[in-house]
Amino acid sequence: MPAAAASYSPFAGIKSASQMGGSRRLGVGKYVVKIDTLRFFQSRKDRSPVFAADLEVVESDNDEFQPGDKVGYATKRGQFAEYFLGDIKAFLMAAGADEDELDEDAADECVSEAQPLRGTLMRCHVTLDTKNPEKGYTRYLFLPHTDK
Repeated sequence: MPAAAASYSPFAGIKSASQMGGSRRLGVGKYVVKIDTLRFFQSRKDRSPVFAADLEVVESDNDEFQPGDKVGYATKRGQFAEYFLGDIKAFLMAAGADEDELDEDAADECVSEAQPLRGTLMRCHVTLDTKNPEKGYTRYLFLPHTDK
């Protein structure tokens, strides 16, 4: 009996995939996080560009998040592209990117298979927007780990 023809599996690469378990978002608090994976993709819902980070909690002042917890951060392009790009720039600079060298190519490299920022520590302050508390908008401020 001839061998079955090899076919593409939708699970190709599962062995090396990170287990994110639904990727919780950080609650209000102050954290030190470590970058696992940075990604750029289009949302399935409306095809908008999305920048996402898979992170690991290293330190937390919020009892709901313990060292080792896997969390996610994402920003999606809305009506104003400059806010989306500004959020990405702030994140990458907090991860150590040099403002003078941060251009399209440098940003592309950060989300590439090489993942040059994997393992980078950052501080993250999460607060609720007090201007519109009924909307429950959460603000993320990423800072270099060395800044106190």
